[in-house]
Parts: sequence; C-alpha cells; structure tokens
Amino acid sequence: MTAPATPALSPIIMFRVFTPFALGYFLSYTYRTVNAVIAPDLVLDLGLNANALGLLTSAYFLSFAAFQLPLGILLDHYGPRRV
Repeated sequence: MTAPATPALSPIIMFRVFTPFALGYFLSYTYRTVNAVIAPDLVLDLGLNANALGLLTSAYFLSFAAFQLPLGILLDHYGPRRV
C-alpha cells in the first residue's frame, strides 16, 4: 500500500497565509523600536528622564500582556471570525 499523496500548496495560498503574519510581525517590531528611534526628540520635547522613557517604551508590552486574557475570552465566546 502506498501513502496518499499530499497536495502541494499553491503560491497564492502561501502568500495569503504568510502576508498577515509578516505584516503583524512588522507592526509589532515597529511598536517595539519606535521609541528608541525618537528617544532624543522625546527627551528634549517632553523633558523625560530615563525612567519615564522606559515606562513609555514598556507601555506597549504592558498593554499587549493585559489584553491577552480578554482576547482569549472573546475568541472563545464569539469565534475568531467575528473577533
């Protein structure tokens, strides 16, 4: 007996799956690094010290972590398509 052949994925399907993940990663990476790029301007314009700049930078991580549980509940209750 031979194993059934697995169908090859078409390039269009691979593109449609890969693109949202790539854009999500790019957006996440942008949020993580934008404060490092504009840090000198933030310090001068807003008068921030190192502690305040670190808190501002960590706000992305804190908000992302805080939304994980509500997002899981919403996904379980309404499903990924509606959320």
